This record gives sequence, structure tokens and C-alpha cells, in this order.
Amino acid sequence: MFNLTIASVSEKIFEGEVVSFTAHGAEGEMTVLSRHMPFVTLLKEGDIVVREGGESKEKNFKIEKGLLEVGNNKAVILV
Repeated sequence: MFNLTIASVSEKIFEGEVVSFTAHGAEGEMTVLSRHMPFVTLLKEGDIVVREGGESKEKNFKIEKGLLEVGNNKAVILV
């Protein structure tokens, strides 16, 4: 698992430990897992699908665009 934060300038939309998440990047759909290699990319309009551990269901967050940074077993999405 790893830490994911989704935030805008005015609020923190989501923060927590997740198994994975899927988002629409500049080059297409991507899924990020624990210990993913570091990178930064732009995100396109679409849903971010967050998968938490245990029996939790997926959570969906609709965005217009954003910026994703992954590194040190954490991910930050600014929308």
C-alpha cells in the first residue's frame, strides 16, 4: 500500500493508504501500484478510480485536469 493525496488549491479531496489508483494521463490510462517508479505527468479529464485495501469498494473522483507526482511510495494529484 502507499499514500495517495488528491487536492485542489482550496481543499483536500482525499488522503489515505491505497492499493492502487487508475487515472487518465497524457499518454493514456494508467494504474499506479505500491513502489512505482518516480514520475510526473499531466492528467486529462476523467475519473480517478481509487482502490483501498480490505473490503472497501472503489472510490471515484471526477476531474477536469490535473498534475500527478509519484515518488517515495506516495502519490500526489493536484486538480
